[in-house]
Amino acid sequence: MDRIRDDFVRSARYADAAAFDMLELHMAHGYLLSSFISPLTNVRQDEYGGSIRNRLRYPMEVFRAVRAVWPQEKPMSIRISATDWAPGGLSEDDLLAVARAFKEAGADLIDVSTGQVVPHQKPVYGACTRCRSPTRSATKSGSPRWRSATSPAPTR
Repeated sequence: MDRIRDDFVRSARYADAAAFDMLELHMAHGYLLSSFISPLTNVRQDEYGGSIRNRLRYPMEVFRAVRAVWPQEKPMSIRISATDWAPGGLSEDDLLAVARAFKEAGADLIDVSTGQVVPHQKPVYGACTRCRSPTRSATKSGSPRWRSATSPAPTR
């Protein structure tokens, strides 16, 4: 796990050296860091599993390490899945805990998407499918700027 964290850090340094203006740490759609956050994919029985606090432990370790090398004057965002669209998946309370934790750790923006975490998901389609929960949750969390996949990108 340390090696993987260090690979994220190395990539952030490369992005800065390549003069990227912004960095997003992807924690959605069942990718590695997402698999720690969702209770449907994280079935660990150690300090990285169980409660949302524990499930956030490794994603937070990676985020803090990357934020430490990414220039403070450049924004850094995270991308998360607001819901797994499956029973037993992320709850609104989980989403609020994620938003608060990353706000406190220095996230400038939260890019919110949904689903694609488990194959048995049952998404609800329609207008603003990806922004109902994030919009409601953003107000409750006092989080940094939120962006859903259906909303325009914010300006800094």
